[in-house]
Amino acid sequence: MIFTAKEQIVDQMKKNLETSANTRAKALLRIFENQTRDEQASESTNHYNGIGFTGSDAHFLTSLAKQYKYKGYLSPKQDAILARKIKKYARQLVEGSIAEHKIKTYGKYYYTNDYDLKAIKEM
Repeated sequence: MIFTAKEQIVDQMKKNLETSANTRAKALLRIFENQTRDEQASESTNHYNGIGFTGSDAHFLTSLAKQYKYKGYLSPKQDAILARKIKKYARQLVEGSIAEHKIKTYGKYYYTNDYDLKAIKEM
């Protein structure tokens, strides 16, 4: 997909998080990985560095992430709660993807694959 503003990507990420349990699980693990080791171990937020879970979500979402890593699934009730909570992390997920060059830029455009880049260049 091709986007002209970061906010469009964040909005699309929120939609993906709402509609896909697989996307939610991947996002949960990604945000968990952004927690520091001590935060993961204590299931809390100790460093206010703009990444990882918020203080109010840290305990619950860390426990979900650990369960998912161990068992490979969440219960329907857990997934429903995750669906409500994970959307607030959409911007962090997008920023991380940009930093890791999973979302790339070309001029004023954002894109994710070479087919999109080719389309941008033909515009």
